[in-house]
Amino acid sequence: MATPNDLVRRTLAGVQQHIAELATRLQVPGVAVGLLHQGEEAWTSYGVTRIDNLQPITPETLFQVASITKPVVASVIMRLAEMNKLDVKAPIRRYIPDLHLADENVAQQVTCMHLLTHTAGWVGDLWLDTGEDSDALAKYVNHLGTLSQEYPLGEVYSYNNVGFSLLGRVIEVVTGQAFERAMQHFLFDPLEMTQTSFLPGETMTKHRTIGHEVWDGVLKIVPGDAQFRSTYPAGGMVTSVADLLRFARFHLGQGITRNGTRLLSEEAIAAMQKPYFARSQGWIGLAWEIDDLNGMRAIGHGGITSGQVSSLQLLPERQFALAILTNGSRGSALIAELVPWLRLHILGLVEPLPTFLGMTREDLASYEGVYDSSLSRTEVRLVDEGLVIISQFKGGYPTRETPGGPPQPPRRIAFCGKDRVVILEPPWKGSQLTFIRKPDGAIGYLQTGHLLRKI
Repeated sequence: MATPNDLVRRTLAGVQQHIAELATRLQVPGVAVGLLHQGEEAWTSYGVTRIDNLQPITPETLFQVASITKPVVASVIMRLAEMNKLDVKAPIRRYIPDLHLADENVAQQVTCMHLLTHTAGWVGDLWLDTGEDSDALAKYVNHLGTLSQEYPLGEVYSYNNVGFSLLGRVIEVVTGQAFERAMQHFLFDPLEMTQTSFLPGETMTKHRTIGHEVWDGVLKIVPGDAQFRSTYPAGGMVTSVADLLRFARFHLGQGITRNGTRLLSEEAIAAMQKPYFARSQGWIGLAWEIDDLNGMRAIGHGGITSGQVSSLQLLPERQFALAILTNGSRGSALIAELVPWLRLHILGLVEPLPTFLGMTREDLASYEGVYDSSLSRTEVRLVDEGLVIISQFKGGYPTRETPGGPPQPPRRIAFCGKDRVVILEPPWKGSQLTFIRKPDGAIGYLQTGHLLRKI
């Protein structure tokens, strides 16, 4: 009788050509894929670490995984809470008494729970280089008072990178260690994540990728890293697909390491995977993004930075995890096509197509307008074919001096539920967005992950 591992290995052997076709069509130079199914692991890879040296991708190749860092940081926060080193529901000022925010009431009340669920409400992006010394996070936190409070504390989800840098500083204070060393001590070492780190000096000599972007149809290297030491807790982790599966195994295993040591209680794991607030598609747990897949709970997180795109997804009920790491900016489109293919061939899961609602032009017109946030602006426009969205990056990432980009081509959207739309065209085909109404019933916001205010 075939074992789950036999099925996984046969599928991965067959997926090589599929990955090669996707990567070639989408101009993604390198891909690493790891699968964990009922305790058995398998990996495959394709392509090269960078187009100017042609070193092959392997399961040990290091990628910048950006915001996949967040559930990893959340796991350490929960471990420290269970060790009675912090209380996730206590005000942050218990640990950082001089915390200064634009809104003093928020500064007095904000907790780790608000940060873990992206409900702090202030501007969520501050890409500020405060140096490479051990006080980088402390200096960064001193600048949070410059960020305006855009939404009430604890009321609405709006993706917040800044909150995770603040969590990183909390980790430093309660452990007495630099953030990176605390992560190593409390999680990476116990999980045997030997290829995972933050500090550039620890990865420069290892087998590491670099990001790539497509400009005018030509694939080019993206120079440098997007992360500063001050933003490591939000997205600075460098790791391999093999190490990510070790982290996934820990969460599928209810908080127990491979050698049988319990790091987190079952209650803490369940709390992390519990829905707290609605997102544009699904819900937010404690850092985990949660979706419904054919009646099953799917948890995961993605990451995008400097021409590298990654995804980690878990189906706890099926004891299944999938990690896909790419070193091309079009990795999002590759992941969007590869994930359902693998779920179908390994688990037999057919992902349902959305059912579209009939809408009059008068109904559609009420959604027209410009929706704005600190880093991006999206116009919703009514054309002959229906609604389209036109998004534009305003600049400010990875540094405040980074210029904005031109408007992206219009992409059609269609309603698949009340105030919920799905994007019909690449590269975000299948992604869902939600319009949020104000108390008077008028459309006030567009939830894309970040919350964009209608202006």
